[in-house]
Amino acid sequence: MTSRARRTIGIVFALPQEQRGLEQVLLESHSSFYRSGNLRTWYLKELTLLVAVGGVGRKRCTQATQELLEAGAQWILSAGFAAALDPSIRVGDIIVADRVLSNEDNEEAIACDQRLVRTIPPSGKFGFVIRHGSLVSWNSVVCAAAEKNQIHRTTGAAALDMESYAAAQVCARAKVPFAAVRSISDTANENLPEVTRRLATTPEAFRVGIILMSNPQAWFPLLKLRRQAELAANNLGEVLGLMLLRLV
Repeated sequence: MTSRARRTIGIVFALPQEQRGLEQVLLESHSSFYRSGNLRTWYLKELTLLVAVGGVGRKRCTQATQELLEAGAQWILSAGFAAALDPSIRVGDIIVADRVLSNEDNEEAIACDQRLVRTIPPSGKFGFVIRHGSLVSWNSVVCAAAEKNQIHRTTGAAALDMESYAAAQVCARAKVPFAAVRSISDTANENLPEVTRRLATTPEAFRVGIILMSNPQAWFPLLKLRRQAELAANNLGEVLGLMLLRLV
């Protein structure tokens, strides 16, 4: 009896916080890993998992996705946080994209690979909701509830992120299967403090401290957002962990 060929899947995150839930699941399963440059490689039976934390925005996501492909990824998954656009979606819900959209008028929707989408477990496996719908990538952090509602009316998308369309473009050009799974960190009717825009693109701890010191009124809403992000990361980790079990 011949053994199954080893497959390699790449997951691209924007922020370290987004991959912590999955990392915890993998550590608890005693999966082995090693780090090389920007990539962390995990070994799960017949599956090799490549994880890249590329940074916020289209350019960084494009670079990280290309790095995953160069390292041998045969499938790509864009994962992380998203803002809800549909008012019925709650913090911690999971959005499985059937297609990804762009806010650029000249860019057409890109369909997600259904072979990957079918590996995502149904809601009944968890204590939170897994929804299927469109995901739109924006070129900036959207803080105002009014703007989220306008984007929802215009696009019909369930949720918004900043990176998935870039990853989908890279995969479309390379003819590599692509999917996107996002966990909701803020709701459609939630206003985020404007300082969130600066923090999203400021990775250095010293600069973050300066920004927070100059905006003390934002501390409480940011603490709330941090708690929501922790829930979102934990739920995302559970879903991705079970997805990987279905692939091995």
